Amino acid sequence: MHKTMRKSAVLKGAVAGIASIAMLMSVSVTANAADTPSYGSAVKPNITSLLGEYYNWWTPKKVVNNTPQGDAFRGKVTDAGKSVLGQNDKTVVAINNKAAADTTKVDGTYTQAERAALDASDGDALRIYKDAFGPIIGQYVAEGVAQGELPKTSDLVFSKSSKDSFAGFIGTGSAKKDFNYPRPYFNKENEGVDRTIGGDTDLNGLSPTLDIKRIPMINIDGQEYGEDYTDYQEPSQSFPSGHTTKTYNRGLGLATLLPELGPELVARAAEGGNNRVVLGVHYPMDVIGGRISASASVTALWSDATFRQNVLLPAHDELENYIAARCKADGNGDTVAACVSKTGATTRTDTRTPSPTRCPPNR
Repeated sequence: MHKTMRKSAVLKGAVAGIASIAMLMSVSVTANAADTPSYGSAVKPNITSLLGEYYNWWTPKKVVNNTPQGDAFRGKVTDAGKSVLGQNDKTVVAINNKAAADTTKVDGTYTQAERAALDASDGDALRIYKDAFGPIIGQYVAEGVAQGELPKTSDLVFSKSSKDSFAGFIGTGSAKKDFNYPRPYFNKENEGVDRTIGGDTDLNGLSPTLDIKRIPMINIDGQEYGEDYTDYQEPSQSFPSGHTTKTYNRGLGLATLLPELGPELVARAAEGGNNRVVLGVHYPMDVIGGRISASASVTALWSDATFRQNVLLPAHDELENYIAARCKADGNGDTVAACVSKTGATTRTDTRTPSPTRCPPNR
C-alpha cells in the first residue's frame, strides 16, 4: 500500500507539470464541456484551430455535401503549399514503396507492410501494444485483461466501448471535413478519379496520381487484417489521421500508467502512425497532425483534476501493482522497474528502423 501511495505522489507531480502545457495550448482549446461526466471538466481541443497552419498550404472547399459527388476532397493547393505538399507526396511514396518491396521479417514474424496491415485494425489495442511491453510483461498484461484483473486499465486504454477511454475523448471527423484533403492513393483505375477529383481540385502542378502500392490483406487464423482502401466511397478525408490520433492517445496514456516502459510504448504508437504511411493511406503530415491532436487531447485529460483522481491515478496504481505482483511471484523482481530490467523488456530484438514519421525507440 505504501508503494502505491508513493507512486501516486510521483505521478501527481509529473501530471501537475504537464498541466502547464495545457495552458500554453489554451489558445487552441474550446470551452466545450466533455461529452461524458467521466472526463470531468476537461475541455476538448479544437483540432481544426490547433492544426490551422495547414490552411497556408491548402485552401479547401467548404463541405456542405460530404459525398464524392458533392464537396468531398476538393480545394486548391496554394503557391506556398507547392513545396511543402510536394515533399509530403515524395515522402509517402518513398516510405510506401520501400515497405511494399521489403521482405525482411522486421520482428521475426512479419514484414513492416504486414505489421501495417495488422495495425489497420486499430480496435484491438491490446494486440497492438502487447509487444511494446516485452514478451513477459506483455503476457502478464494480456492475461490480466482477459481474466478481468485490470478493469480500470482496460476501460482507459483497451476497451472499445468504455466511456472513460483516452481514445474516445476526441475524434478527427470534423477536422477531416474542415481540411478536406484527398488521400494519396486515389487513382482513376480504382476510384474512377485521381487526386484532382475529376478536375474539381487544383493541385497547383502537383502530380494527380502518386505511385502508391496497395498493401494486401494479411490472413491470420482465418481472420483478415488490413486496409480496404475505401476512403473515397465513405468518404474520409486525409488530414489529420484518425488512426494515428487514437494510437497516440493510447500510447501516451499507457506511458502515463507505466512510465517504466514509457519510451517503448510511445515508440510503438509512433510505429502505428508511420504504418498509415506504409499503407499509402496517409501522408506524413497527416500522421504529424494526428500526433499533435492526441498530445493536446491527453494533456487536457491529464490536466483535469476530476479525471486525474477518479480515472487516471486508480488505473495507474492498478496496473503497476498487478505487474509488480506477477513479477514477484515469478521471481522477476519486487518492482516493475526491476522486472523490466530482469526480463529484458527494453532490449530491442527486431530490425525495424526509424523513418521520417517515426520516433526512434529509446532502447
